[in-house]
Amino acid sequence: MAAFSAADIEQIKARGLSKEQVERQVELLRKTVSFVKIARPATAGDGIVRLSPENVKPYLDLHAQAGHDARLIKFMPASGAGTRMFSDLIAYHREPSRANAERIQPIMNSFAELPFYDDLKTLCFRQKKDIDAIIRSGNYTELLDLFLYERGLNYANLPKALMKFHRYKDRARTALEEQLIEAKSYLEDRHGSVRLHITVSPEHKEAVGEHLAHLKRSLGEELLTQFEVLVSVQKFSTDTVALDPENELLRDGSGKLVFRPAGHGALLENLNDLKGDIVFVKNIDNISCDRCKQDTIFYKKVLCGYLVSLQKEIFGYLKVLKQGKSDEAFLNDAATFLKEKLSVHMPSEFSKKSAGEKSCMLFAKFNRPLRVCGMVKNESEPGGAPFWISEAGGGISLQIIELAEIDPKDQDQQAKFRSSTHFNPVDLVCAVRDFEGNPFDLTKYRNSEAMFVAEKSNNGKKVKQLELPGLWNGGMARWNTVCVEVPISTFNPVKTVGDFLRKPHQCA
Repeated sequence: MAAFSAADIEQIKARGLSKEQVERQVELLRKTVSFVKIARPATAGDGIVRLSPENVKPYLDLHAQAGHDARLIKFMPASGAGTRMFSDLIAYHREPSRANAERIQPIMNSFAELPFYDDLKTLCFRQKKDIDAIIRSGNYTELLDLFLYERGLNYANLPKALMKFHRYKDRARTALEEQLIEAKSYLEDRHGSVRLHITVSPEHKEAVGEHLAHLKRSLGEELLTQFEVLVSVQKFSTDTVALDPENELLRDGSGKLVFRPAGHGALLENLNDLKGDIVFVKNIDNISCDRCKQDTIFYKKVLCGYLVSLQKEIFGYLKVLKQGKSDEAFLNDAATFLKEKLSVHMPSEFSKKSAGEKSCMLFAKFNRPLRVCGMVKNESEPGGAPFWISEAGGGISLQIIELAEIDPKDQDQQAKFRSSTHFNPVDLVCAVRDFEGNPFDLTKYRNSEAMFVAEKSNNGKKVKQLELPGLWNGGMARWNTVCVEVPISTFNPVKTVGDFLRKPHQCA
């Protein structure tokens, strides 16, 4: 058991945590890591639904009705900064060696095609510098200093939301501006309103808020739309303690406990506070320019309509089950629907239960948050994928799994992970209210044991910290999950600076 001083307990309480919660964090950090067990990858027809574009009109109609009724909102994690995106440029700036120069040369050769080129060119002009001459010289240190750091554009430290992502003839648009424009296409209600919720880092909240205020005015007038946008930050109460290499509590120079952000799984609290109805979830950096948006918009509508169609059927079953007057035929039909439509398998003892017991078991399975997850064919993108997972108590469940959740020493499990046919692009539509219209408490439907133990660096020293179950991994492990295949054209993230040169981000 961790030993806490009176000062430690005061510090813990001030962060909105209890002593018992932090003791549990330490226990998880010190114990042997448990990994998930893959039974098999989810594939088309076995956990992944493949819809025909010719047969989706009913889903488009259901989406349109949900939009008209103001049921829709988009939840967008947007705290990522440019450090990783520009890592090669940062490495060259620190050490302009031949190896680092060769690594960034393709970017520098195409620098004039990047969306922030005009801003940097203007900055150079004001300082009586010729940006093109600097690029031709092959000595990029000064130019990158102006691009990456505070004396210039400061892109290494900007959140992605504020970065210029696409350059059009009239202006360059930030990632946030592009997301608002895209959102209008599938979120607008009958009053002309579009609602979004954005999560940002505390240090960027003010700057993002100022940019949002400008966009709401300018885009609102341009698109005749009222944008209602909330901005929140990850709660301090979701931070977790860290341990040093000796498995002891990590403390700073003044002896205080060191707490660190616990990954995107902490955003489940923000999503829960939203108390929405139908929520689209999408990362800020997954956005294309206008000429490549149509597939994305079409399938956003399809996924939403498919979710609403499932929700209607689920609510129908729940209303009957609540009355407690279900006959055997209805109970069997409900169990079949769970298996075939929601990939939920009832335990083997289900068939031996009484009608009342079956009704209670089915009600518990149906009465959960629902998510429909767009899945693209696997093209070796890093990240999570859909799998059938062996549960500890027996049976299997459909989950989105990251590589970090798999035992690195288990070659069979590693091979199963690599054999996945589809990839999770964080393209989710979620139903977060129950059949009586009440918001679910989403924290009750996560797998609290599915925490990552991550090795991080703290002031140059290795430390261990907990990361909460990923928002769309363990954070939604006990939701009803449906995976639907969508085309790769709907997935256009910008993870590195080179991605700006891909077709979906070139607007000419």
